[in-house]
Amino acid sequence: MSGFTAAAVNALDFDFAGIPAQDGSGLLTEKGVVAEPTDLALSTFFSAMSEVQKEALAAAEAGALDGSDAVAKVRSAVIDVCGGTPTAASLMQLPPRYLVAFSRWLTNEFGGGDPKD
Repeated sequence: MSGFTAAAVNALDFDFAGIPAQDGSGLLTEKGVVAEPTDLALSTFFSAMSEVQKEALAAAEAGALDGSDAVAKVRSAVIDVCGGTPTAASLMQLPPRYLVAFSRWLTNEFGGGDPKD
């Protein structure tokens, strides 16, 4: 059995090149590496994502689901945890499906679960 090595943790590389901007202004081009989040940033991110799930479930049960509020909260949590890379401007231009996929990827990379959940 081998021990833990740095290779067990993936770099947080992202590539938004080719994703259509939400406002229709063209394609996104940003690529880079998300900075390693602080303990506080991770805790805040996981709390925010958990709260979004709880609110969405409650709204769905009440028949009052408004996806725009949930997407806005996910977007805010992702902007905060990324700490400027990718930029808030790029994250604001991610269409909802791409934003949700990116947030699920981050959650998985941060050790918060399976991105297929």
